[in-house]
Parts: sequence; structure tokens; C-alpha cells
Amino acid sequence: MSSTSAPFANQRARHPLTQSAVLAPRWELASCVRAFVTRSTVGAPLQAHERHNFYPATIACAISWTLQGQTELVRVGDQLLNAMATSPIVFSGPQTQPCETRNPGHVQFFLLLLLPDAFHALTGIDLQAHVNQHLSLDDLLPDAWQDMTKQVMAADHDAHRIEIIEAFLLPRWQAVRPHSGLLPINFLTDWISHFALKCVTSAPGKSLRQLERRVKQWTGQTKRQLQRMVRSENSFLQARALHERGNLSWSAFAAEKGFSDQSHLCREFRKLTGLQPSTLMGCLDTDERLWIYKVW
Repeated sequence: MSSTSAPFANQRARHPLTQSAVLAPRWELASCVRAFVTRSTVGAPLQAHERHNFYPATIACAISWTLQGQTELVRVGDQLLNAMATSPIVFSGPQTQPCETRNPGHVQFFLLLLLPDAFHALTGIDLQAHVNQHLSLDDLLPDAWQDMTKQVMAADHDAHRIEIIEAFLLPRWQAVRPHSGLLPINFLTDWISHFALKCVTSAPGKSLRQLERRVKQWTGQTKRQLQRMVRSENSFLQARALHERGNLSWSAFAAEKGFSDQSHLCREFRKLTGLQPSTLMGCLDTDERLWIYKVW
């Protein structure tokens, strides 16, 4: 946790003037776009620590637009950083560690999350070099992508931003997607299965080493790392549903989901989120910093 953050206890209720949402893409892009994420604190009288954002580790790539205000990256994993304002438009590769950002004042931002193999197919970029990186788009993406991101930045509302992105991506994804690319991906476990099949069938070379190299080029991580992150995210979503119904026993949940014990579950949750599971669940409804875990 950042040294500037208040502890996760006795927080007031999340402010009603903040607005956050996770939006699904059109079905033709479901195997390419993981989600669109929007967030605005404009007009909300938040305290300083409430202007922090806690994000989980993720297999996805992201392009983020800070539409109003500023965003500073202050922590990656357990490493505190000297906070500096990021560029208004930032590319983030797959993240194997949770991270924390800070907004010094009111902010509005918009995120596009792309499945890593789809991003690789669309751009040809080897994602191994971009794991845990947050970079300006300059010199990273082709001119057409640069033009698209500028149009999104200039758009006047989120629906228009999504229209611009989907109109840009759809013909490009139709040109490069695998035969199974039309299948909507509703759960990451489905994506893992489709991805493994695609690695075997869509490129020459089927030795174990060639397949492992392909997986890392397309996603930045090993298949084992991907499977562990997918299981952790699915476990979080299932635990949250049980918590909301008042029916969550961590020891029983750990046994049911195949963890060796409750401590194993806690370690995996902390790798994903940076927090103990009981802390995360206990503060979902009251702490602004955890908004992404509430709306995901």
C-alpha cells in the first residue's frame, strides 16, 4: 500500500457522485476486446486517499485515456514509485502484479482492455517486452492506431468513444482472427481453452518449446502463469458473489476451489490484488480505491 493511503478500515460509504462502469463490446469483438472501463470523480468531494485506484494483476493489455485531470503511477506490486504524471494516453502491457495509481484532483478516464493474443495478432508486437510496462503510445503503435486514440480522446461521451474503437477494430479483427474468433468469450477459462488450441493449430512448429515461445510472444506470460491468474480472478468473482449473499466461508471456499488450504488461497488473492481476501471483501462497499473490484 502506498504510504499516502489510509488503512482499509472504518472508511465512509463510497461517494454517490463517482461513476464507474465496465461495458462489454459488441459480440463480434468478444474474442478481442475484454471490456471497456469508465471512471469519473468529477464533482465528487473526495478525500486525498480516496483519489487512489487499486488495480489487480491482469492478462489483458490496456490503452487508457485520461480525459480530465491527471493520473500518477505510485506503486507496482510492493514497490513504491516516485509519482509522476503519466501521459494522457498510455499503453499498459499484461500485469503480473497489482498496481496503484493516484489522481491529484478530479479525474475522468476511459480504458480499453484487449485480450493479449488478439492485441498481438492485430499489431505483431511481442508482448514479452511489455509485461508490467506502462508506456506512452508514441513510437509503439502504427499511425492508424495513433489516429484512433486521438479521435477517442476528442470524443464527447463514452458511447462515441466505444463507437470509434469498435469501428476501428472490427475490420482489422475480421482480417486476422482465427476461425474460432467469432465465439464470444464469457469466461476466461473458455479463453484459455481456445487460446491453447489456437497456439497449436495456427502457426508452424508444434514442439513443446515452440509452443511455449509462442504463448509468451502472444501474451507475455507462460501458460502456467495465465492459468493461475485466470483461476485467481474466477475465484475472486465467485467469492464476491458468496460474500454479497452473506454465505462465504473462506476455508470451505478454498477447499471447494481446489486450493491446498486457506493460506494458499490467501497467497493467490494477494498476488492478484495486493490485499488479503477478507480485507478486500470487507471494504468493497465502502472504499473508493477498490471501485474496480466492485464493478468488475
